[in-house]
Amino acid sequence: MGQTPSPAGDIDSRLREKMTRAIQLMERDPSALLVIAGGPTRRDQLTEAEGAMTLVPNYLKTRVRLETQSLSTKQNILFTMELLCDLTITSILVLSIPAHERAVRRLFKREWPEVMPVFLFEGVGRDTLAQIFEYSILHLLRMMDPNEKFFVPFKKWLMMS
Repeated sequence: MGQTPSPAGDIDSRLREKMTRAIQLMERDPSALLVIAGGPTRRDQLTEAEGAMTLVPNYLKTRVRLETQSLSTKQNILFTMELLCDLTITSILVLSIPAHERAVRRLFKREWPEVMPVFLFEGVGRDTLAQIFEYSILHLLRMMDPNEKFFVPFKKWLMMS
């Protein structure tokens, strides 16, 4: 999901927005399953998925699966595939930001080609200049390092800083 829960457990407003939207979609479709993917972002904090799960109402929690190990978009997809291997999945709704669309489409095509991602964008046009710069750098790193030999170790190093 790309957001960091704070040490006190406060939830980033963008993560709160995404989860509010995901919950609305789940309430409309009783057969929907929600996968919240996102591993640790900082040492001694909740993972992204655990932080997001705190926003899910109790009556929906049985329809939620957590993926708490991924450190990248590619790992989000791969670990979610493992998590859902016992189900037949043909389409996934990706709740994301526009800056991730190209990378996510490319990764799904390469890693999970039998599933077609459908995108729902949140927060369009509200990114700060710093966030746009961060997304651009991350996109460039992904393009230069498709096998994540540098990207994932770099992200682990940042988490320890």
